[in-house]
Amino acid sequence: MPAPAHVSSRLTRRGLLGGAAVAALAGCSSGATGSTPTAQVLSSSGTSRTTFALQGRFASTYLKSTPTYQIVLPSKLTSIAAAGVVIGLHGRGGDHTSIVGLHAQAAVDTASASARRPLALVTVDCGADGYFHRRADGTDAGAMVMQELLPHLAQRGMSTGRVGLYGLSMGGYGAMLLATRYPTMVRAVASASPALWLSAGQTPAGAFDDAADFDRNTIFDRIPALERVPLRIDCGDSDPFASATHTLRSRLKPSPAGGFAPGSHNGSFWAAHLPAALTFLAQH
Repeated sequence: MPAPAHVSSRLTRRGLLGGAAVAALAGCSSGATGSTPTAQVLSSSGTSRTTFALQGRFASTYLKSTPTYQIVLPSKLTSIAAAGVVIGLHGRGGDHTSIVGLHAQAAVDTASASARRPLALVTVDCGADGYFHRRADGTDAGAMVMQELLPHLAQRGMSTGRVGLYGLSMGGYGAMLLATRYPTMVRAVASASPALWLSAGQTPAGAFDDAADFDRNTIFDRIPALERVPLRIDCGDSDPFASATHTLRSRLKPSPAGGFAPGSHNGSFWAAHLPAALTFLAQH
């Protein structure tokens, strides 16, 4: 496992985690900036929002890069180790800020209060269009998440034995795929507007290497494995993936939580449904 290249930590309130927990998350290399709490202000649709967050980077062999990750913490938290962990997988062309910008702080607080257990949402750069499986160039965003990011977070003091997966669009597909690839490591999945196709000919350029690559990784051939995982799938009625999502939901037994609602493939829909998705994950 490659050693983390750099980690910085930022907190919005002194003593939020306690000195030992902050040190565990921040002090992984000589390049760490330390644990001095500062306010981190993120921008969402032009509106500044304060987030209780830690941010860092680590070297990834599977992505051949140094991804940035961010941990959105509940506003009320005394121990990082007590928090259930959800990994957030972004859509095509996104990065670690994509899900955070969907009012993630409020969603994390809502889920934590509903489940009566703190929830930490970790978002990470997964590459523009790798679709979370091994590609011909040797990259594998899914392996990066499960085999590099999770051990890195465990070294920082987080509980990563079994995690929840949340994904939107490309990440919604990826969350379901990873649940079938790593069944002992995933406790539940919430997929928003998953990028799904019924045949290789429907896929956009770059999503899969070729038809054989699509056939190896289509969710529709992994339904028995997916049915073993608590699953929620949300999709907008006007979403371009609505038809394929209808097909998937009809084949899954029992039927997943979630469902269809007015909306399309955009941030407004995802932000509206993020609290319910994270609450579902926090309860499993």
